[in-house]
Amino acid sequence: MGSLDRWAQVSRRGSPWRGCHPSKRLRRNGPLRAGKSSLLHVMLGELEVKEGTVEVCGNFAYVAQTAFIVNATIKDNILFGLALDQVLYEQCLDICCLLPDLAILPGGDSCEIGEQGSKMRVLSRFARTRVTKLTSVLVAVNLSGGQKQRLSLARAVYTAVMGSADIILLDDVLSAVDAHVGARIMEECIMKVLHKSGKTVILVTHAIQYLPECDRVIVMDEGKIAESGTYDELMRAGNKLTKLVETFEG
Repeated sequence: MGSLDRWAQVSRRGSPWRGCHPSKRLRRNGPLRAGKSSLLHVMLGELEVKEGTVEVCGNFAYVAQTAFIVNATIKDNILFGLALDQVLYEQCLDICCLLPDLAILPGGDSCEIGEQGSKMRVLSRFARTRVTKLTSVLVAVNLSGGQKQRLSLARAVYTAVMGSADIILLDDVLSAVDAHVGARIMEECIMKVLHKSGKTVILVTHAIQYLPECDRVIVMDEGKIAESGTYDELMRAGNKLTKLVETFEG
């Protein structure tokens, strides 16, 4: 996939960012309401462009800030209609840190999630009659925000590696997970699997510690691109990014 010309470009008069090319990890950073998520929505065609142009070559996989799940099993939420590649499927569960969750969910990846909960068969013992019988009950399985986000991420990774997506948009996917989980997702999922598969990854996040890992960093401020370049270039410039890093480390 890395040899294909897959890219996204947003052009505006005076904008320092002109493109994102194959197998690149792009990071958008900036304060709240700086316009980071809006820029992703512009790429997806969900926001009207009043000035400038948007050009995209390739297909998207998108993980929103608010995770999207359907009333179905864990496995169905990941495959989403695609054919099962067992090796890839198990790899997605691993790199998105879902295996510990499956170990405690009723039925594992066959557990049904969503508003309807999960149907499971359990043994019910009645004390008076001392009779044990098998019955079906409705158990509401509510996933945490972090679990939902990792499930959505696993779906995007599976879709991308199966060849259905070239550009991966990740909108603050690390904010709902613990620090050690986020570090593993960044290393194993984003850096290794997606990047080495030749995918362009555009990550919106406030996690300053991952900036040096990215090929290019875009700093947003008040709905505009404040600066753009490699991490080292922006740190040497001593502007917006430098102040963000100093605040984070201070």
